[in-house]
Amino acid sequence: MEADELVKLIKQNKTVVVSLVQKTISALAKSSYFDEFQANEYINEIVNICFSPRRLFSSPRIVINGDSSDFHNLCVELARQDYYDKSCMVIESGLHYYPRSVNLLADYIAYGLQCGKYSKCERYYKILQAIPIADWTWRAFDFSIDYLLDRSEKTILSTSDKKKIESLINSFKKQYPNDERAFLQEAMYNQYQNNEEQEIAALEYAAKNIHLSPKCSLKLAQIYLSKGNYSASNEILDECKIQYMHPDFVNNIGEIYAQSVMCEMAIFYIELNELSDDDREKKAMKIYSDFMACNKTDIRGTKRFEDLTILIDIFSEKSGFPFSF
Repeated sequence: MEADELVKLIKQNKTVVVSLVQKTISALAKSSYFDEFQANEYINEIVNICFSPRRLFSSPRIVINGDSSDFHNLCVELARQDYYDKSCMVIESGLHYYPRSVNLLADYIAYGLQCGKYSKCERYYKILQAIPIADWTWRAFDFSIDYLLDRSEKTILSTSDKKKIESLINSFKKQYPNDERAFLQEAMYNQYQNNEEQEIAALEYAAKNIHLSPKCSLKLAQIYLSKGNYSASNEILDECKIQYMHPDFVNNIGEIYAQSVMCEMAIFYIELNELSDDDREKKAMKIYSDFMACNKTDIRGTKRFEDLTILIDIFSEKSGFPFSF
């Protein structure tokens, strides 16, 4: 349904189907018919008509049809388009009907932080804490830990918050043993604590023991690269190229290929005098192939890609295998 048709329908019937709003807003983001300003105007109008606080309690009320999952999907769609304030409005409307929805409470904690709603984040964080942890979803764990770490950045991580975070991480791993996000949070917490050894240990465990762990693997590869352990980093990146074929993880594919190019060039220079002409050519072609793959991703046009292009130009001259781009 077109956005203007949806607005007319809502105003006429005083009824809204949450899933239909989500599909319409998703379509707006992909539409070539509306420019960014028009899309923004429609999104603001739709959300304000349906989900502003006064619509819940004042007349004429809008009748909202949707379950907690519908509200969650809509708020995620809005957040994906950087409408964090509108996302929070939708979440509060959803919590009016589903006050103990674990995902909606977690969503508010995540998206409220993005638009400075700190006092309300604290309020919903406390409500979430009162729900038995056995009922928590991965979002509840993930976003609660993020919240505690974000809160500590404004002060100093207290002993109490340290214990809470460590307890949440342990519960997260126990409840979702095959979810890499638990181990990524463990790594991020240890990074915050400047405990690199434990950070690497958490990432290595996930990379070796969890079937799909592309985020942990990519972060581990970044650490190895920063330490000059190019072969180990590149081995992990080759595995990441396979794992990131999964539709849930495709967003970071450009960074994987960019890092792979860096590692492969470093290895080429290190092994230069030990390689035959055929091996040097094969390695050079692999570097160029990964660079061209990188060129097809969203990393193109960034400063990172500009720097990588300069390195490729230099490599093309120094390696003896010219490359035109």
